Amino acid sequence: MPNNIPKVYIEEHSTIPPTVAGVETGVPAFVGYTEKHATAAGVSLLNKPTKIESMHEYVQCFGEAQPENKSIRVLIQDVVKKILVDPSKEALISRTIQAQFDAAKRSKFNLYYALQWYFINGGGSCYIVSVGTTPANGTGKPMKSRLLKGLKALEQEDEPTILVIPEALNSGYAAEIYQAALAQAAKLRDRMVIIDVKQSSGVEDDLSAFRSSLQDNLMYGAAYYPHLDTLIQFQYQDHAIRIEHKKQEQAGVSKRGEFDRKTLKTITDHGVQSAIKAQIDQLPLQLPPSPAMAGIWARVDAARGVWKAPANESVASVIRLGILIDDNTAATMNIDAIGGKSVNAIRSFTGRGILVWGAR
Repeated sequence: MPNNIPKVYIEEHSTIPPTVAGVETGVPAFVGYTEKHATAAGVSLLNKPTKIESMHEYVQCFGEAQPENKSIRVLIQDVVKKILVDPSKEALISRTIQAQFDAAKRSKFNLYYALQWYFINGGGSCYIVSVGTTPANGTGKPMKSRLLKGLKALEQEDEPTILVIPEALNSGYAAEIYQAALAQAAKLRDRMVIIDVKQSSGVEDDLSAFRSSLQDNLMYGAAYYPHLDTLIQFQYQDHAIRIEHKKQEQAGVSKRGEFDRKTLKTITDHGVQSAIKAQIDQLPLQLPPSPAMAGIWARVDAARGVWKAPANESVASVIRLGILIDDNTAATMNIDAIGGKSVNAIRSFTGRGILVWGAR
């Protein structure tokens, strides 16, 4: 500021060092279908990036999973014998209750489960972009155009640093969707894409198909393989789960049991009903690795910092890998001699559990 003496000025220097505002890292944005997309006040959240802090907030705004009514089958097998003093009655010798899951009939919409797994693996604040509602009849698959539109909506948001599209593989157009996500990351230069490698034909074929599908902006993506069987429980509706019940007498005669063709809801024997639900809850729910990896990235950033690579980290709530990866396979995944398209392996180690074995 100038004082009263001509051509003499006093410049004041602050003794307080300038501060740097903290910016949260490891903030993923999830794009996909939801049961609903509205606030409690009824404001639409369709294609509007919405920040949430917990699974409770997700359920409030976006609902739950599409019920797996068509893919779950329950079988009850009894072995009985006639009571000699009263042949019209029979005694139960043994009972086997088995829940089976038909993967071919499984819902193609998995965002709800993906968010569960994300928070289980240490995830925190994240963004949700709902691109539409899941079909009520349990059929259908994600549409490429809707996923791309939801992805486009994220261009206006500065905070997200990770793009996750768990339903991309189920759309049938994963390569185009991931290529669009990589292009956005390259354009904005403030985010990365976590890419799921399709698991179908075996490791070599899966890797070959993946490496031939993506061409541009590869430095903005990280790919992971294989898929994992999780401890997350399927959602279903009691009135839609039908029971198949067979009885077999010691003499070899087979007949229908009293629970045959009933639904889980109409079974009045609470012991049998609870046993059936326990079996259903044990069915492994397989998911692509991107949701867990988003949680691990966020967890490592928060606990150690962005300079710590998210490798040699455990994956929570996992039963087993969809495909086991050995040392030789992991080596071919890490180094792609032709195109440089590395794929990060998730591996199982005796005594150490299931670990992320790569950060390329």
